[in-house]
Amino acid sequence: MKMKSKMIGIAAVLLIALMVCGVSYALWSKTLYIDGTVNMGNVNAEIIAGKSWDTEEVGKDVSSIDCHVDAAGHLIVTVTNAYPCIDYYQAFSIHCTGSIPVKVQSITPVTNTIPADGVAEIIADSDNNPDIAVGLQLHYCQYAYGVIHVHLDNRAVLGETYTFTFEIFLVQWNEFVEP
Repeated sequence: MKMKSKMIGIAAVLLIALMVCGVSYALWSKTLYIDGTVNMGNVNAEIIAGKSWDTEEVGKDVSSIDCHVDAAGHLIVTVTNAYPCIDYYQAFSIHCTGSIPVKVQSITPVTNTIPADGVAEIIADSDNNPDIAVGLQLHYCQYAYGVIHVHLDNRAVLGETYTFTFEIFLVQWNEFVEP
């Protein structure tokens, strides 16, 4: 009987040890779930067409330049009733409306029907700063300014309509890649 009671004692001690290990394991291992929300800002900007003018003589103002922004955000410029040897100007601005700063990654002409020796370029706005240029950074509510200059040379057809489009690509400030 002694042997039987020793075996029962050993079994009881093992059972108690196993229960203690189980309880301690249960206390030391727990799966935790963490839920979180990250609120980020937004990247957004708008292009705004400003005043336009040309170098036509007073009283002989028959042609015009017009600018608008299409649904894709392209800046579309149209010269109507054009004639040779004239310069047109169209002011515009970029307004940062997002909460995350943006940088101008590139300025690219997309389409252009101006004759080969004509010029369509973005120049500095002498009345406003900062000027639109690759690498310029804008913060919330800041503006940048530019002027589209168009020169038609002697190859321009009298009374023709010329259209061209610029794409100004903006990126989040930390996504800017040096050209």
